[in-house]
Amino acid sequence: MEDPLLTAQCDCGALKVVVSAHPAVQLVCHCHECQAFFERPYVEAMFFPKTACEVHGAVASKSLQGGSGFDKAHCACARCLTPLFVTVSALNNAIAIPAERLGTLKFDPAVHIWTSQSAEAAAIPEGVLQSPDGPPQEVRDLMVAAFWGEP
Repeated sequence: MEDPLLTAQCDCGALKVVVSAHPAVQLVCHCHECQAFFERPYVEAMFFPKTACEVHGAVASKSLQGGSGFDKAHCACARCLTPLFVTVSALNNAIAIPAERLGTLKFDPAVHIWTSQSAEAAAIPEGVLQSPDGPPQEVRDLMVAAFWGEP
């Protein structure tokens, strides 16, 4: 792994994800699964290639089928149960980490997704790209190129 660029960790510090790349995609997810797992009305997520991430510590994970129809795993610290990241099989097992766990890195989302499932407390700014379900085609193309190496 290259030199660490970012580190995300749980509340007790027993689980860390060390990242050696800038995020390939940033988005805001409003799906019910993210709301439940992260206990928030939405998640500001940064996506990284799995090859750029090293996970240190014991993980408690729960696999489920995402809205795309592909599996994803919600991963939390086995000790304190802090939700820390999600792996997405549809994106070549990319790792999505909440922006708040990555320190001072500027969050600049490309899109708000699954807005059809938005919680009442979620305010979506006017004029931002949004999709009632998964990412729109132009963002999907970016994600495929970033995580599978082809458009």
